[in-house]
This record gives sequence, structure tokens and C-alpha cells, in this order.
Amino acid sequence: MVRDRDRSADAPEQIFTPRNSRGYQWTKAFPRLPEGLGVNFRVASRDCEMRQITVFRRGISSDTGRLEQVAYEGLVTEAEVTARATYDLERMVQRAVFHLLEAPAEAIICCRGSLVGVQHDSVDEHSGSGRVIDITLDGAGDITAIKLDAAVPVRNNGDFLASPDILALGAQTGVMIRRATEATVHRVTNASGTSDTLTFSPAIDPAGIGIGTLVSVGPLNREVLRLLVFTIYPAPDLTATLTFANEAPGILPDLAA
Repeated sequence: MVRDRDRSADAPEQIFTPRNSRGYQWTKAFPRLPEGLGVNFRVASRDCEMRQITVFRRGISSDTGRLEQVAYEGLVTEAEVTARATYDLERMVQRAVFHLLEAPAEAIICCRGSLVGVQHDSVDEHSGSGRVIDITLDGAGDITAIKLDAAVPVRNNGDFLASPDILALGAQTGVMIRRATEATVHRVTNASGTSDTLTFSPAIDPAGIGIGTLVSVGPLNREVLRLLVFTIYPAPDLTATLTFANEAPGILPDLAA
């Protein structure tokens, strides 16, 4: 990434589901990670004299483990070097998984570094996707229900005695709707089961929602995996192969310290 920043409050710029992508897969390496970095850098306050400090991964404070050496050019204070080294160490842990898929021409909406949402049943079994084929409005013109071109799973289990699965007790289903200019998340109020109609209470704003709108369904606030575009390679017939890395917002706070 050219520039990494906290995207926690941002909505995905694009959504990829089995309805507009294919060939989803993920890979994870299991290397022996260093417990810290021995960092060489030039100190601005000492006429750019070379200095080395050791920075450990979070939760590790002993120098008895495995260290690797690195040099940072352009960082000239201990605070800058410590923040960068901590970031690099956390990136090894929190961004060790890479996701890959093929998408049609609409992949052009995102670019390297873009925040996107990816949904697939191999990520969460209680997920689904579809496109809007009908919309129900209330008297004020807001949307109370949408009908999809495929049935999706819904879980809204609040009754202990009525729940067939104790592990699903309290589970709620949400929907991420790819509107014309942004993606928004809403809670689904259907009873548990499988349905092609999703209801909302209160009603939701209809702006940017129409026939053919892409919808991703899953556990509330986990309707998609939030990922960052790592690479995009053009493929035949205006398609593209995209590789994603985890959003991993937890690696960033030390950078602002």
C-alpha cells in the first residue's frame, strides 16, 4: 500500500459476491515470524549518525527470541522508527492472509488500496447474495422490504425455547446494499429461516436502490469481509484478477503515537 490509514469509519467502495465474481480463494503462509526487529537508522539530532534500536512485537519484551535486521531510510527519530517497526511487525501477523478472485469490468470502480467488501459462503455459512427484483414502499416513499432473485438465510433468534440452535441464540442478520454512490448496512427483521424477501423496520432510504441492485446478506455488521485491494491484473474480456489483504485496523494506532 502506498498509504495506509484507519478505514474503520469508511464504507466499502465496491462489493464482490458470487453474483459478480468467480474463483474466490484465500492463502495463508505460516512462516516463523521474528519476535522483533533490529532497526538501523540515521539520527537527525546527531548529524545523521547511524544508530540501531530493537523493537519487539506487541506483548513481547525479551531479547532471547529471533530478531531480524532492517534499515529505514528517511526516518530520523526514534519515535518514527519505533512506530514503523511496530507496524511492520503487526503487518506480518494481521495481514498474513491473501484473498483472490476474478471480477468483470465493474472491478474498475476500485484501485490499489481501495477498501472493498467480499462475501462468499466459504467465509461464513450463514451468508447469501442476490439482486433486487422488487421493492415495497411505505406511504412516505421509504423501503419496507426488498425481494431478491434468490433465497438467502436469515437468523433472528431471541427466544431461548424457540431457538433450535443454542449457538445461534441472539444472532441477527444484516444486509449490505450497494447503492449508486455508497454501500449501506441495515438490520433485517424477518423471522429466522430462508427467504427471498427481506423486511426492514424502520423503513430505509430508497436513494440509490433499484432493480438489479446488488445485496450481500450475513451476520449483522459482518455481512462482508472488509479487505484492501493489494493488486489488480487485467484479464481477457474486460475482466480482472484482484488480490486483497485484510483491513486489519488494529495495526495502525501506534503510527499516530
